[in-house]
Amino acid sequence: APDLALLRGSIARERGELDEAQAILQQAAEAYGVRGRWGDQRRARLELAIIELRRGQQASAREQLLQLHQAAMEAGEPRLSGDLHAALGLAHAALGDAEAARSSLELAVDAANRTADPLRIAGTQLNLGVMLMQQQRRDAAQDAFLRAAEGFRSIGESRGEATAMANLGAIAARDGRHAQAREAYAVALERQRQHGATAEVGRIAFNLGLSARAEGDLVGAAQHFAEALEALQAAAAVDFVLQTAATWSELELLRGQPQLATEILAR
Repeated sequence: APDLALLRGSIARERGELDEAQAILQQAAEAYGVRGRWGDQRRARLELAIIELRRGQQASAREQLLQLHQAAMEAGEPRLSGDLHAALGLAHAALGDAEAARSSLELAVDAANRTADPLRIAGTQLNLGVMLMQQQRRDAAQDAFLRAAEGFRSIGESRGEATAMANLGAIAARDGRHAQAREAYAVALERQRQHGATAEVGRIAFNLGLSARAEGDLVGAAQHFAEALEALQAAAAVDFVLQTAATWSELELLRGQPQLATEILAR
């Protein structure tokens, strides 16, 4: 049944299994077409366009999304139109069209607000915040991430909350507000620990260590770098492993622990 295929394809896409997702979603789109269920076919084609985005094929994805958006508007499908605006925002941003990205994502937020769907609202706020942060509009980005975090928290969606809180931590750190950065990173870290997301745990723990070091908490920084290195090694994130090991080693030299600094680099 195409409805089950659409669900299976969406799940595979979320898990990063893009080849499998594409094959399943193409079958679903064809089956919907045979049945004349054009709105559902557009939903499947949206998922296929998102796969194109994930693969770095932004230009072709944007063209597909624009065609789908026109069809959705003509068919009177506001919910799908909002999701298309969200995807278009990411495509525009990837192609360097900042103003088009902002416009699309703001329209996605407006459409999500009209649905009264808290998960959809929080997700669009998160995407908007990422785009605003890329444009160095940190105050506006912070507001968007705060709304996203609150929305995700209200429905128990801890992965989304973790992402929003990590971004809030990054903004605070860039502004030199390291105490606030540590608070935000700590929440994000705990949420990702609960999910066993080793790569995310490693990255957040590393950033938490940087903010601890900036505040002069060298013991706390060392503890965070140790957790980061272990998690990143488990995730086989080679480049980030080297950066973390070097940063932790330098810290131990500052703490008067040259032997430990040497041992860290040999791990």
